Amino acid sequence: MSTKRIFLGWDKPILESAVARLAVGWLPAAGPLDLSALLILVPTARSGVRLRATLAEHAAARNSAVFSPRVVT
Repeated sequence: MSTKRIFLGWDKPILESAVARLAVGWLPAAGPLDLSALLILVPTARSGVRLRATLAEHAAARNSAVFSPRVVT
C-alpha cells in the first residue's frame, strides 16, 4: 500500500476543493461514495466534522450516501 499526499490550492474554499477531489470519478448510479479505505488528516476536530457533513450533503444532493473516510487531527 502506497501513501499519496495531495495538496489543495487556494483558488476556492477548502471544503469545496476537498469534496470535489474525494468524489472525482464517482458515479451515484454505481452506489454510495465509498471513502472508507482513506485516512484524512485535518487540523481540528471541528474541521473533520465539517468535512464529513459536506461529504454527506454532496452525496444527498445526488440521492446517494457516503461511507466516510477515517478523519484524524
